[in-house]
Amino acid sequence: AFALFCPPSVPDDTAFGAETMVLSFACDRALRGTRCLHLAHLVVVSLAVPNLIPLVAASPLDNIVNGTPVKDPLNKFSFFALMTHSPLDNYAGCGASIISPTYALTAAHCFRSCTNDSYSRVGLWVGELYVNRSHIIAPREGSKSFRTEAVRHCYPSYSLPWHGGDIALLELAEEVPSWVKPVPLDLQNLSILNAGDLLTIVGFGRTESSVNPMRMGGFSSRLRQAQIEFFPSDAAQCIRTFTCENATNRNHQLCAGATANRRTDTCSGDSGSPLLTDSGIQVGVTSYGSGPDCRLRCASIRYSGMYMRVSAYAAFIRNGVPNLPTSSSRGKLGEALRGGLP
Repeated sequence: AFALFCPPSVPDDTAFGAETMVLSFACDRALRGTRCLHLAHLVVVSLAVPNLIPLVAASPLDNIVNGTPVKDPLNKFSFFALMTHSPLDNYAGCGASIISPTYALTAAHCFRSCTNDSYSRVGLWVGELYVNRSHIIAPREGSKSFRTEAVRHCYPSYSLPWHGGDIALLELAEEVPSWVKPVPLDLQNLSILNAGDLLTIVGFGRTESSVNPMRMGGFSSRLRQAQIEFFPSDAAQCIRTFTCENATNRNHQLCAGATANRRTDTCSGDSGSPLLTDSGIQVGVTSYGSGPDCRLRCASIRYSGMYMRVSAYAAFIRNGVPNLPTSSSRGKLGEALRGGLP
């Protein structure tokens, strides 16, 4: 059986490698390419990979590539959430976004099964957080944080990410605090995206090497952000990924990623995290990527990342979230768009 797991972050943001323990793994074909790390066997072995891994290596990599730490996460991204499948708060390898006082949005593939009740409940953290060496989510001392339980509701027809429907609602057991501001959703497809427009990605985990930004280094304990470029669905980068995965429902997906001049990207561990416009509107949910030989590669300039288009699932979200804020549900997106990211 496969389990979700993402390597840890460290409190001081320094890289670590040889002393780290990882799980031996083999990629399940059904989940290969998703931006959540899936590992098998549950056998702990000593780390057998070098500290510096090529940025486009075929190894599973984690999180925001060539991004920067978020200096004020409670002000900029108070809606960002981390999932845990464990009462011990082990990081589950997926992010989410708070979209109402009692609901969050994430990727359906973050769960082992969307039909097995054994995987229907998760824990959810918001606030100023870090993930320590033991893979445990913890609040930063003296900062605001909040944890609650949640029940997942997957999109009904979800099967595999590249066929669309890779989206799920998390129904929270209690309301988030007032300092958590739900992210506005573009449910009406009002955000006009043109080729080359910059979109914001956020997430936790592995970063580029401090010695060589074109290689992967250690992990970060802090929330990081970066900007990636939007590509039309007929762009070469998108066609390569769609073709490699035999993707269907392509109009339900957004295509974005790295370019030769901007080697930034999401990667394994960022699944479920929001894709945002420069106005702070969520237009996508981080889903999957691809590369040569159809193996996951991050920050490749030839293969884009794929994101579920929020507006394609407007009915599912509206029907499932009774207390959706007016900025998302009643056509007041223009007001939110003028606000922008802090």
